[in-house]
Amino acid sequence: MDRLRPQVLDAQFLTDLQGALGAGGRAMFADAYAIVSCWWNVPALNAPVWQARRRALGHAGRDELRVAPLVFYPEAVHLARALAARERRRLRHTLTPDQDHAWLERVALLLHEWGIPAEGLDVVGIWASQHPLLSRPRRTRQTGTTAERPARGRHRRLPLTAPHTEQTLEATLGERSCLPWKLGQMITTELLPAPGSWTLRGRA
Repeated sequence: MDRLRPQVLDAQFLTDLQGALGAGGRAMFADAYAIVSCWWNVPALNAPVWQARRRALGHAGRDELRVAPLVFYPEAVHLARALAARERRRLRHTLTPDQDHAWLERVALLLHEWGIPAEGLDVVGIWASQHPLLSRPRRTRQTGTTAERPARGRHRRLPLTAPHTEQTLEATLGERSCLPWKLGQMITTELLPAPGSWTLRGRA
């Protein structure tokens, strides 16, 4: 069962993503893990394939919290790449409101592909609000450009920026995200009450 631990999955993912994107990629995976954990906590937001994966795990699949990271790992990885793509454009100050809306629509298509109800997109919107659009920094003769900006290209290193810090990246995977939801907290069979005191769109 040790192979099912979140730390192992985190390390496996970092071999692929952090090696290219650095600490920023690690933060994006933590945020994706928190988002998918929230979907897991609300059975109505579960992807149908997760049940099939539980069954494939046999007896081990009954230990839900222990196997959850393995069950939703593919979606967490895919989502982390989407978050990293947005974060790169945001930090380069090239992400416009229209482009941000188009990005959210593409994530909505992912959720539809996975069979996750549209309400699950609200959690992604909350993440985006934690990583707001940035205005272009002014160039001056004295300062030039002060903010660190990621290099162009989806596989170039991504800097670590607020709301993430070097200190938060030292925490365990479940505590590393800028989002408050933890795997297994406030599990409910209803869309209301929703985790973390927020309400899902159209359900208030």
